[in-house]
Amino acid sequence: MGLAFIDLIVLLMQGRGGRFSETSEGLRYLPSGEEPRLFVGSRRGVPYRSKPIPILRGEPASVRYLTPSAVAELLSVHSTLDFESHLRPLMVRELAYGHYREIGTGHPHRLKVPWSELQSALDRNADPLELSSMLKDPQDLLDLDTLAYPLRGADVPDLQHWMAQHIETDVQKRTDDLHSESFGLFLAILGCHGVLSGIPLDRLSPASAQAISGTWHSFFSYLASGPPPARLRELLALQKAGLVHFLGADLEVRSDEATGRFIARSASSGVAPVSTDVLIDAFLPSQTVAVTVDSQSRVLAENGQPVPGRFALGPFTSAVKTRVFSRPRSNAPGFRENDALARQLLEFFRVQDKSSALDQAAVLRISNRPSHAVTL
Repeated sequence: MGLAFIDLIVLLMQGRGGRFSETSEGLRYLPSGEEPRLFVGSRRGVPYRSKPIPILRGEPASVRYLTPSAVAELLSVHSTLDFESHLRPLMVRELAYGHYREIGTGHPHRLKVPWSELQSALDRNADPLELSSMLKDPQDLLDLDTLAYPLRGADVPDLQHWMAQHIETDVQKRTDDLHSESFGLFLAILGCHGVLSGIPLDRLSPASAQAISGTWHSFFSYLASGPPPARLRELLALQKAGLVHFLGADLEVRSDEATGRFIARSASSGVAPVSTDVLIDAFLPSQTVAVTVDSQSRVLAENGQPVPGRFALGPFTSAVKTRVFSRPRSNAPGFRENDALARQLLEFFRVQDKSSALDQAAVLRISNRPSHAVTL
């Protein structure tokens, strides 16, 4: 349940006469009676995680395992990189390091051992059992599988109660600097994104390029591109008002030809199926048409050769999708890509006939509108 779902909740509920009210028991929603009732579910069955507050109490960390030099070393050995065997193990270690470093340097009282000892364990890729023995609270152990799919394999006798507790706990931890490891993990995810964006597309196997654009990007969005905490608090208030009902994970929907209604059920939660008149798919569809580009952002023709003087950047290209909003002074992938393209354009002009290049340059100068595609 991503940002499109949260946007839908806002659009459907606001302006119908109800209102949110802060009470001693938390945020409440006072309905007008004009609001629809929503039965919601998805593959994960839970909303995206709340955005964390941007505060570290410990020492900032740079990438330690999934580094540009580590990727360069892999590229020197392998003609193409495999996501599962080459990249994913380094990414898992990187995320663990961001999480535990913030605990060890920002909240050392939560460790049984000095941070240096835990860091050494991470460097030798210690197993979760050893890491757990160094933590005072078992809840501090980073379990990426459970974090990504909290309902998978969970024993949930009362899904509505479980969901309320899950969302409340998530918002509380990710907005409290006593749990600033959430932001440490967030920064580690951004670090991985930056390194992945530097891998040439032609050095990734097709399956690996798809895994980065699909599986990894979905994981990133769920953990690092969620809604503001206030929106999740509003979602909880709507649930408590009886307007939102959670169906669970592995949602299945079919149409009943006899009644013209939709039947929705979770394949894993045990919640009873529901029948509705309206179905809304609140998600961003995958890109199905893309401009094919090479590792230098040159548009490729059907024969696989670059089209002279034609370049393309952005989400509707075949480049691996590892994009996030560029942060100031971050040397973000988008900045680096545009800088590299500018250098290629200068080189393109340099090697062209001087008079022809000047004519082509004039075309660029008269257009002030930003564009993701440039044809020369």
